[in-house]
Amino acid sequence: MFNLNNVSMNFIKRIEPYRNMRIAVYGTGNNAKAILKIPSDVDVFCVVENIPSRSTFMKYPVMSIEQAIDSGINVIVLAAETDIEIIIYRRIEEICRRNNVKVLGLHLGDIDKLFSKHKLYGYEANEHVDLNQIKELIDSHDIISFDIFDTIIERKTLIPQDVFLILQNKTDTIHNFQFRRFHSEIVNDKENPSYDEIYEFFKMAYVLENDEVQILKNLELDIENSIICAKKAVVTLFEYVKRKNKTVYLISDMYLSKESLRRILDKNGITGFADILVSNEFRSSKNEGLFEHYIERCGEDKRLHIGDHPKLDGINAIMHGIDAVIIPNALDLFKKSRYQHVLMQVDTINERSIVALFANKLFSDPFERRHVISEAREYAYLFLGPLIAAFMTWLIEETRKSKYSKLLFASRDGYLLLKLYKKAIEILGMNDAPEGIYLYTSRKACLRSYCTNEEGLKEIINQYNFTLEDISRNFSEGDDYHSLTKEEIFSCAEKELFGYKKYLKELGIDNKEELGIVDLVSGGTCQYYLEKLLLNKMTGLYLCRGLSWVKIPPYIKALTEEHPNDPTAYLSKIEQLTLLEAVITSPEPSLAGFTEMGEPLFLEDKSSDDDRKFVKEMQDGISDFFEEYIRYLYVEGCPVHISIVKELMSYRNVAEVDQSLLSHIYLEDELLGIQFGRKGDNAKNH
Repeated sequence: MFNLNNVSMNFIKRIEPYRNMRIAVYGTGNNAKAILKIPSDVDVFCVVENIPSRSTFMKYPVMSIEQAIDSGINVIVLAAETDIEIIIYRRIEEICRRNNVKVLGLHLGDIDKLFSKHKLYGYEANEHVDLNQIKELIDSHDIISFDIFDTIIERKTLIPQDVFLILQNKTDTIHNFQFRRFHSEIVNDKENPSYDEIYEFFKMAYVLENDEVQILKNLELDIENSIICAKKAVVTLFEYVKRKNKTVYLISDMYLSKESLRRILDKNGITGFADILVSNEFRSSKNEGLFEHYIERCGEDKRLHIGDHPKLDGINAIMHGIDAVIIPNALDLFKKSRYQHVLMQVDTINERSIVALFANKLFSDPFERRHVISEAREYAYLFLGPLIAAFMTWLIEETRKSKYSKLLFASRDGYLLLKLYKKAIEILGMNDAPEGIYLYTSRKACLRSYCTNEEGLKEIINQYNFTLEDISRNFSEGDDYHSLTKEEIFSCAEKELFGYKKYLKELGIDNKEELGIVDLVSGGTCQYYLEKLLLNKMTGLYLCRGLSWVKIPPYIKALTEEHPNDPTAYLSKIEQLTLLEAVITSPEPSLAGFTEMGEPLFLEDKSSDDDRKFVKEMQDGISDFFEEYIRYLYVEGCPVHISIVKELMSYRNVAEVDQSLLSHIYLEDELLGIQFGRKGDNAKNH
């Protein structure tokens, strides 16, 4: 926070040895204004801007650093905040050193002297931290300290305060809990309050009983434990430090107690450190004196601190005589990456959580210069997991507000969706959720049951521009077929319809029930035929309602819809449709139809063992993402806008992906005789 008196006192203290020299002030902000208002005999010659935007500032000439040096300045005072002083210093240090110009920081003082004694590595935003160089620094120091949060462990949330929203979702006893919990921390009458002190304030401010408060405290700790995970690459570095027999300390600005932190660290396999220094136990943060307590504890040996915050872990460390390494956290790396645009779109906690899982996965290794996605499981986690998680979130919300007795998950896309639905019911304890049933269906099977008479046959021919030869082909399970007459088609269709009805009866599906039919991308074709033939009214619940050659059923809900004239809303462009339907599928071949006994008939399986392995790995990646999200982060009633997950899905086109892993993407439309290329980006008619 800006303080005029502090600025004035700092300037007078810094400049005292140089008051008879020609002085420049770098900057035109509040600090510079305060300095230039000080009545003194100090010879301020000019004001410096990186790129001068005016000729004068408070009656002083404004110059570039080059112009100021040419004018004979001897000293330049950086009138900026502490962290900005470092950035400016590194920008001008070379030209100032060449010309014997002294650089003083308003806060840091003699910056040349500071950096001649102590190393600050990885401070600049574009400065890559090299693991081998860090190890060399570790080797040359006696005592190593690590920051805790976002350095050696991290939360699965985008911002720490989302923990309070997740807790709020799990308890309905406190209105607006998230705000009240945060408020109890920041306005607390204790300096750097502890967890117990925060909740004591909370209890007094909002008039709660002790047992109510204890429930909240325990629940928050449970949530913290569930969403915190180790940063494996940094833990590996931590283990290297221990192998080198260095003394290790952990330092944290945190309200949790040392013992609570120890339990979290122990759960994540982080042990073998000498001690934890936590701000609430010393009533001082890294910004206020926590490093002084650390120095008292560890003595004068050569010390190195490793953290993620440039100011708190970097500048504060070197100001206390401790060399420092800044390792960027996942969010900072994400903000500087080609994927950063999605951060400007997130609004709700569920959106933030989905983006956080994406960011933490992609930037799990801060030492990695170049990340190439070469495994199907990771590819699916990053680019398909968010989309399916958003769809399942939407589906769960739809079931909460509707009265479906059963949800029919249409084959083959419904195979994975049903597994995820059952997992969500189990995790969320949705005991009254509609039963999920896997329903064998396909457009081919519906066609084969529909052509029982002249009217049905004519409708199929008109809808698909088919000939009798096309109809005959679809009554075969293989490539070999013989031409059928109309009468033969009617006879075959009657048997198919009888078998289909028998199959549905054995599933226990009553056409008088309130039914929902779940599919990935659909125009409602199967729903249309099933309603006309077998099940009366159903509600379609689709990720995307696509274009259709049939009359659209009236009861359809979709997370998004295709709009051919609006490219931003059009989900299932050919490569997206191929990718989704090729991997979110059953291991069984496509359904052809039914025997008279109600047994399903399948088409020839054209996939290879490698194809099936690829699909399994992709589904595992999607399931990994969904379970992390729904188990630990999902907040009921909080929407996820389709634009967020579509944006994340689109990043597969800018990420570095080993294209060979996509060679097993394959999709065939058996009804129309169309195959889609194995790279997922071409369609070819056969």
